[in-house]
Amino acid sequence: YVPDGASKSPGIYRLTFNPTTETTSNLTLVAPGQISGFDRPTASALGLDGKLYVGFKKTGSPIVRVTNPGGVAQIVEAVGASSDARIVSSLGFMGNDLYVAQTTKLASIPNAWACMGGCIAGTSPYDSLAPTDFAFNGIGYLYVSDITSVWRIDLKTGAKVLYANSGVTTSGDVVAFAGVTSLGFEAAGNLLVTDDPALGHVPFRGHLWKVPTGANLPPPPGPAVAPAPAP
Repeated sequence: YVPDGASKSPGIYRLTFNPTTETTSNLTLVAPGQISGFDRPTASALGLDGKLYVGFKKTGSPIVRVTNPGGVAQIVEAVGASSDARIVSSLGFMGNDLYVAQTTKLASIPNAWACMGGCIAGTSPYDSLAPTDFAFNGIGYLYVSDITSVWRIDLKTGAKVLYANSGVTTSGDVVAFAGVTSLGFEAAGNLLVTDDPALGHVPFRGHLWKVPTGANLPPPPGPAVAPAPAP
């Protein structure tokens, strides 16, 4: 599911991913005409209830969920909002709790599946200032990015350490992260980091970095980042 953040965005798209060929196909607009009115979706996450939760860029826009996102017909339901009613840069679930990367902090909505429009994201137990994205590795660590760095949080102790803030190009140059936009994990367990020094204003300036994690085992914190091709 891919949010279209363009200024005249029609909403959010569903694509079919082929893991063998690593290609996508069957571009389909989800809930046509029901999401575009909220203006510029920026984040999405699937809940354990099978519904797609969506956040937006425009101040005052709600967090909503889409029923039957993989089917033919959908209904959009209200969930709540970020605590500051401003941009939602990322959404993700840990269990039934919906985590929200908002302007100033990482917030959460407990049991979001039960919300019917009045749930406001509250303080999460995981401290993070101005997060841009986050990713859970499934073995007890939460990775949270801000505009220049990636932090690792131990979910058991709450300990937070700097994980990576630079990358090494194929020519061997060390480049500081600038404009970190998203995090994710590849099948081998390595953390993937994207950044864009031009913040979308200049074509072909973005990077895709790979941070080796040793088969899902976190390395010591610091700028130990391997080369990865730029998109």
